[in-house]
Amino acid sequence: MSIDILNQTQYKYICRIQNVDSGIILDLGNAGVIESITWNTSLDFAQAGKFEIIIKGDAVGRDIIVNEGDFIAVGVNEKLFFLGRVWKLELNVPANEPITYTITAFDHLTLLAGEESLLRPNGVTASNFFTMIMQRFVERGLRGRVVEHSRAPLDSFYFTNETLYTMIRESMTDTHIKEQGENIYCVYDNLGTIEFNSLNNLKTPYIIGDSSFTESYIYGVNITESANVIKILRPNKEIGMYESFIKFDSDNIRRWGFKSYVMEIEDGYTDAQAREMLDILIETKNRPQRTLDVTCVGINGIRAGSGIQFVAQRGQFDHSLWVESCEHIYGSDRHIMNLSLFL
Repeated sequence: MSIDILNQTQYKYICRIQNVDSGIILDLGNAGVIESITWNTSLDFAQAGKFEIIIKGDAVGRDIIVNEGDFIAVGVNEKLFFLGRVWKLELNVPANEPITYTITAFDHLTLLAGEESLLRPNGVTASNFFTMIMQRFVERGLRGRVVEHSRAPLDSFYFTNETLYTMIRESMTDTHIKEQGENIYCVYDNLGTIEFNSLNNLKTPYIIGDSSFTESYIYGVNITESANVIKILRPNKEIGMYESFIKFDSDNIRRWGFKSYVMEIEDGYTDAQAREMLDILIETKNRPQRTLDVTCVGINGIRAGSGIQFVAQRGQFDHSLWVESCEHIYGSDRHIMNLSLFL
């Protein structure tokens, strides 16, 4: 096994903070002042990647000057995992307790939070629209790259006062429907470059479970968010009413009771597109939702979107899963991960 996984006491942290005004670089990785590092990522890219660094209390007061807006680079054993900006600084001086100094930084996904009005032209794909957004707002610091292109041409749509990530997310959702669920696309920050990719490209060779890396896990099956009756409503301006499209599973209605899911679509959707959406929704909603939360030995580089094989003999479980959210916690001599995974 690699030194990154097993020899955690030999970790060498990289933590360089560059002053946004002077350009002077503060190297905390070599200063021996880091108490802990926490890194969070999520497939919900409305939540930017977050780094939180706690400086040792006895180091506060040394020549450590950090300002909001400063650039920050963090990594382990000569490999960077995070580039972002400092957003929050907190000095905590409690009574009769050690002083702590916390630096909180976010990655470049924060740049997608701005609201704009923008036309998605007819016939473009989600990946092409993503490229258009990156190029249009490059002056904000956006830099994008498409790793795997989506294939389905999308209908024209005008986004009014929506965040950039909403435009991208809804375009990916439309693509998922049109491509009949063949690919799940995602967007993430790769060291300052926002990448558009398919989850199929993010599989890793790691196997976790009863016999490898895992400390504890909770596996759950529920039908709380499941539905066996799907109804799509489309406005008809001529008659001033909604037209409905319905699909259901009578066997699951018998087993679960009546559980419906209603979705409203724009009037520009054709009958064929509405029925295609019904097929996708009944396939994704008409089944139990399976969740897996794992605490395990930390593996450097695992993040939201990574693919992992999970093997649990007690549950006779052996599946390829994707990480929905990931939290790395680096301590003085230990590195653990908290993962939420999905099928």
